[in-house]
Amino acid sequence: MDPASCQKKNICDELDELDQKIEELTQTETNRKQDKIKLYHKYNETKDAAQLILGTLAEKEGLSIKELYKNMTIDFDK
Repeated sequence: MDPASCQKKNICDELDELDQKIEELTQTETNRKQDKIKLYHKYNETKDAAQLILGTLAEKEGLSIKELYKNMTIDFDK
């Protein structure tokens, strides 16, 4: 194999390795985004459940949710 062919093969091998690394990083980023979305969904479901419970508690105690939050020292503005 002549030197030019060897150099071309080495460059092609390096490009293949770089393409593979790019693919791995892209896949990692995609997985990270999917995990983040799952966590947001779980957070929202948990928050919704808590709101439902607090709403039911406020109704049972004859209070508005704002009054219930104040009694429980929950910051209403967050």
